[in-house]
Parts: sequence; structure tokens; C-alpha cells
Amino acid sequence: MLERVPPIARLLQQPLASEFCAFIGQRLGAETVNCASNDEAVEGTDVAVMATSTRDPVINGHTGGPGCTVISNTPEELDQQTVRKASKTVVTSAEDVETHVPAWQAVYDLLHSGELPP
Repeated sequence: MLERVPPIARLLQQPLASEFCAFIGQRLGAETVNCASNDEAVEGTDVAVMATSTRDPVINGHTGGPGCTVISNTPEELDQQTVRKASKTVVTSAEDVETHVPAWQAVYDLLHSGELPP
């Protein structure tokens, strides 16, 4: 489903992403704001984008804004609370949730418990 997305006005970034965010901010004409932590960067946001190679959740699911759209490319970036709180969770593909090694465990568990609709 295609939806219209408002322009990005401000990028909140954690320290490791500052160079990348500055580049993207300049291209989009958006303000960039340095944050002390990942949780601070997503506190109250509309969209949280994660692109890491981590083996642990990137953010604490209690910190994202209500109805936040969460975009993730690595299964381990997400915890169940983040998935529960998000209005939308975007992953690489629906099939990937079940077949990826390691599994998209937070999403997979919530799907199989019936707590998250397919």
C-alpha cells in the first residue's frame, strides 16, 4: 500500500550515525540533532529507522512515540515492546520473518501468539 509521507524536517541521531545523518540532512534540507543515546533519538518520534549489524535490541520499546512507524533491517534490532507499540513495523519481507536466520524473533513470537495480525 502506498501512502503519502510528509517531508522530513528534523533528524535525531545517536553519535555513531552523525556523519551519515549530516549527509542525509543536508540532502533533505532537514535539521540534524545530536542525541546522547538511541532511546533519546527515538523518544516521541513518528518514524524510527534502524540499520545495524547488532545482536541486541537497538532501542528500548518503551521510548518510541505512540503510533511510531519502525523500520528495521536486522532481526535483533527489535524487541517485542517496540513491535507492540509501533503503528507499523517495516521489515525486509513477510517471508523473511519466518525464514531469516536468526529469526525476527520479536515479530515472529507476536505473530504466533496472535498478538500481532499477519
